[in-house]
Amino acid sequence: MNTKDKILQTSLQLFNKKGLTDVSIRDIAAQMGISDGNLRYHFRTKDELVEALFDELADDIGKELMAGVNQGLTIELMESLLSLLMRNFYAYRFLMQDLNSILNTHPVTKKKFNKITEERLLLVEQMINGYVQLEYLKPEPYIGHYKKLIESIIILSHFWITGSQLFYKGPKKEIVEHYTDMIFSLMYPYFTQKALVELKLI
Repeated sequence: MNTKDKILQTSLQLFNKKGLTDVSIRDIAAQMGISDGNLRYHFRTKDELVEALFDELADDIGKELMAGVNQGLTIELMESLLSLLMRNFYAYRFLMQDLNSILNTHPVTKKKFNKITEERLLLVEQMINGYVQLEYLKPEPYIGHYKKLIESIIILSHFWITGSQLFYKGPKKEIVEHYTDMIFSLMYPYFTQKALVELKLI
């Protein structure tokens, strides 16, 4: 692993552990045993580190979504893609915990985030239409309902980490699975008999 990647890895670990505001460039350099100057050769500011880590997260999610979709739509794919998304968000949880603040103070990241979110919404809408055609999902009860449902799920997936600090009382190692199941359950009323059978829910 090269120095730049080690800096990103160490930054991610410290940001996740202590929070974005409580970690400085000096802290990261000290953790790595390198000088501030060496670190700043690769990333001049903490803002640049945050943007680089956001890019990593966005790239990971994009690759996994496209790889999944290219496999062909199955009902198991819907659950596995949500699980991948949730695990990625948890791996970069400092971003999700401080999302509003980061977007308000990092205009470049905000522009990327808005673009990626629009692309993800469109992709998921296409997937939902495909699931309806394959008779895994019931037709929407009224025009535009699934679009609202998708937006609700995306909002929950972005902010569940913050909410978990108030509501989650279970083992830490099970937190991602718990919230994946919770968000996925929002789809249950719309599954057809075919989907329920394949998911072994009946």
